[in-house]
Parts: sequence; C-alpha cells; structure tokens
Amino acid sequence: MPSPIQHGPYLFCPRTGRFVGCRPGLKGLRWAFPVIGLGALIWYLARVLPKPDRAGYPCQRVAMPIAWGFLASLGGWVAAALAARRARRLLSSGRLLLAALCLAGVVAGVFVGAVNSANRAEAYEPADPPNTPIGVARGLFPGRVVWAHDPAATRWDGTNGFWWADASNDQAAIDRMVSASLRVLTAKLTDADAWNALFTSFNAANGSSGAGYRTNETVAIKINMNNMSITNDAKADNKLDASPQVVLSVVRQLVQQAGVPPDRIIVYDAQRLVGDHIAGKIYGAFPGVRFVQVAVVSDTWGREKVTWVNNAIAYSDSAVTNVAARRLPRQLVDATYLINLACLKKHGDGAEVMGGNGNTALTLCGKNHFGTIGSPYNLHTFIWPSRGMEAYHPLVDLSGSRHLGGKTIL
Repeated sequence: MPSPIQHGPYLFCPRTGRFVGCRPGLKGLRWAFPVIGLGALIWYLARVLPKPDRAGYPCQRVAMPIAWGFLASLGGWVAAALAARRARRLLSSGRLLLAALCLAGVVAGVFVGAVNSANRAEAYEPADPPNTPIGVARGLFPGRVVWAHDPAATRWDGTNGFWWADASNDQAAIDRMVSASLRVLTAKLTDADAWNALFTSFNAANGSSGAGYRTNETVAIKINMNNMSITNDAKADNKLDASPQVVLSVVRQLVQQAGVPPDRIIVYDAQRLVGDHIAGKIYGAFPGVRFVQVAVVSDTWGREKVTWVNNAIAYSDSAVTNVAARRLPRQLVDATYLINLACLKKHGDGAEVMGGNGNTALTLCGKNHFGTIGSPYNLHTFIWPSRGMEAYHPLVDLSGSRHLGGKTIL
C-alpha cells in the first residue's frame, strides 16, 4: 500500500486522489475541510478561469484535489438531503419500496459527503521523488550553488530614473558580491586563486590536467538583452536586461584577476543588440573587449555582427525542424570557455499559441541560450508547462551541447 500524499494537514490516496484522513495529531482539522475546500475552489476558479493554462501550475495542482473534493463532498450532502426529503414523502404515501431506495440514497450521499470527500480528484504526484537530480553534477565542487545578497548594491526607488543607471547602483558593492561569490564557490582566499581553480578544474575535466587559463584562449560571456531593441543602440526603458554593473564586474575580474586579455573576451547576445549602456561602459574601461550582436547599427566600442555556423547543435527530438535553431555563432564556436550570465527571471506571460512565448516560468540559466542559437522561434512551444513534466525539453539539448553546456565554467 503506497503512502498517502500529504497536502497540508490532509492525506490523499496517491492512486485515486481520495481524501483519506488527516496527519496524526491533526484529526480535528477534518471538520475544517469544507471551509478549506471552499477556499481552494474559489482560488482555483479565480486563477484558472481567466487563464486556463494556469491549471498546470504546481499551486493549482495542489488546490485542485481539495477543491474537487469539496465539490464531491457538497454534492454528497445535497444528494443525501434531497433523498431524505423524497423518502419522507414516499413513506407518508405508503410507497415503501421506493422509500427504501431513497433511504439507501441518503446513506450513499452521507458516505460520499463525510468519508470520500475527494472522490476521484487527481492528486498531484511528481514523476520524480524529492532530492533525486538527474544526471551527473560537474564543476570544481559538483552541485555547489552560491547566493550573494547585499541591499546596498542597488538604490533605485522603482519610479525615478533607470534601474540600470550608475546612479541607481553601487558598483563597489556589486564588485564585492561577485568577488565573495567566486571565493565561496571555489573555497579559495583570493579572486586570482578562485579563477585559477575554475580554469584548472574545467581543463582537467576536458583532458588538460594541470592547465589553467592560457592567454590565447577566448572567454565568451552570454548576457541576456531580450528587452533591448534590434535597431537602436540606446536603451530608454526600465525593462529587465543584463545589469551593466554586473557585466563590468565580471569583465574586470577576468582581466585583472584571471589574466584574460580584453581582446580575448566576447560579450554577446546573438538575437539582440548590446546597448550603449553596457558596451560603452565596458569598452571605456577595457578597450579591446568584443561585443557580438544580431546586427551592427553603429560600429563603435568593438561591436561586430554575429556570423553563423550551420548544424552546430543537434536536438534529440525530430519535431525540432527549425534549421536556424541548429546554428551557433562562429565567435562562440571558436571560443574556449563560456560564462552564462543570465537574468534569473520568468520569461513570458502570454497565451500558449504559436509565435507567443506562453508562460515559461523561471528557466534560470537554461533559456538564456535562446539568445545564442540562430532562431528560438518554434522552441517556445516545447517548454510550455501544459506539456507536462515528462515531455521533451530542448533546454536539455542546449545544456548538453559541447559548445554551450560543454564550455561553461561559470
């Protein structure tokens, strides 16, 4: 007998989704189920009716069995009340057989309402158990994640000016966070040692034991410029793209601590322009840094147009038919290392229709490479939540590419 699925204080059968009781010590909450069930129903309808694709959200998959269980319970009690009323009338008229049948209906209704209040509600059960990651962790300390937070790093008030402007950011605080993250990630006391450990570990895993960074090697930095224009170098809005201050801090680390020559650093987004607010800032500090982008509107500050290599990436599902999705930038193919400097935000909040982004939720570093390939157009449909947890997902193939995941050191 499989263990019940727990939703808050309530327990549900993993096979049928039926409400089977409460957690030990919380039996008294059984009678609160109608109130919680009504709340779950209102929440589910308020969220899902305006936008049906929200039914796939984890929170709605938790609310759904409770809401449907409440409806089943309510239906059982209503049916019992109606059957009891009908039985009384039949008894008064002497129609005993029909009255007995109605009384049986009363019993059945009470049973449904009081015992099986979540009849056939499909309880949400993840396909993979908790804490069972798929694949083999890689890196200097496989699986290690570092989080840095400093409220002093930003001071934008949310209304005036631009979040990305120098006046809204404290470059020194951001530099300290990047430095601390590198040292904690690598367990080193200095930034230079941290970078050396990253490069040495990466090269050892790729057949060059003992080798650190060599000055003829190129480091590519993929930034996210998804809200930047493709025709104008100037940014004049507060939509979220890469932070100029963070990009500068990483480039500064590479040059001053890792010993990478500026002309061996590429900052790119192959689907957008790298705006003046980033390109000008970085190039002003480190002339020679290259900026690879979808087109060249002005040839200032080391900007260059992306050139494509056909069939540089493969997909494991034949349904990915977009030829351009198999292209990668020549500048990246020729690079030795890659830093994935993603914006950790959700991507899209639209309808799941061809040409739309749908709601792709938090993709972290994965979807950042939609700005690396030649065209991400038809890949959006593969990452819609409505496809379920066991459907093909192209972000796995992007991560598995020898030029993308295979070159990523940070």
